[in-house]
Amino acid sequence: MDSAAAAAEHDFAIAAALHQSLNVVRGDTTDSAAPGPASWTFWAFEYHAGRGDPANLDHFQPPLLFADGTGNIPALEDLPVEALQWLAALAAETRHPRAIARLGHLLFLRRHGNAGNFARMAVEGYLGFPQGSTDIDAADALRTALDLSKRIGDANLAEEAVRRIVDTIRAVLATEDPPAGIVLGLLDTLAAQKQPPVEVDDLIQDAKTAYLSDIHNLDITISLELRRALADTAQVATLWGERVTSWIAAAERADPLVGTVHLRRAVEHARTSGDPQLLERATAKEP
Repeated sequence: MDSAAAAAEHDFAIAAALHQSLNVVRGDTTDSAAPGPASWTFWAFEYHAGRGDPANLDHFQPPLLFADGTGNIPALEDLPVEALQWLAALAAETRHPRAIARLGHLLFLRRHGNAGNFARMAVEGYLGFPQGSTDIDAADALRTALDLSKRIGDANLAEEAVRRIVDTIRAVLATEDPPAGIVLGLLDTLAAQKQPPVEVDDLIQDAKTAYLSDIHNLDITISLELRRALADTAQVATLWGERVTSWIAAAERADPLVGTVHLRRAVEHARTSGDPQLLERATAKEP
């Protein structure tokens, strides 16, 4: 799914939730002097979430923040109980995965009602995003689903999230030009698990092959291999040698200015490795 399609799909989710909101309660749901259901619904989908880093994925904030710390809409923690009750009612009625994920996640963060159930609702919504997509939002959804599953101790949902991540990495790597940000970001998530899936090492190798000609992405795959090989000192030494050699080779292929920068990276890695012979080899290449 490209960015335009993802944006359209996101807009549809909002429209679906707003349409459904009209059927949640009877009577006039328009705002009067004070904010009401229409505003609360818009606000829920206006919040911007963090991206990429799992620590930021549930950091929702107003889209515009002013110098005094206020935003163009109320902060999530400032929503009144009535707004949370409305969003909970809406979450129980809507069927669109993006809407379910957003509403359940917000309600979990506010610890409204049965927070665990809202977290599960959010996870199921996030897992309903298009699978195998090259859209960064879909990748973030999988990371968020795994994080929420672990936070509420739901092993079954966590296992399903891991399985979806594995399947997505495979699907994206099978595309003509697999986006490194999605593949390597999801691989990092898998490698960080206490018990990574058995497929993770093969997936790292597949990514390494895919990004062999891009020194920056190749370096990331080697760093993932190093993380996995910590208990194998011989393998660690081999990987550090490969990492330094890759930067030296990249420097030799690049123009002089870029090559100098690459050689600095080679020296930095050699120092970090703690191998004096590797450091001597790297520094010998410096101009």
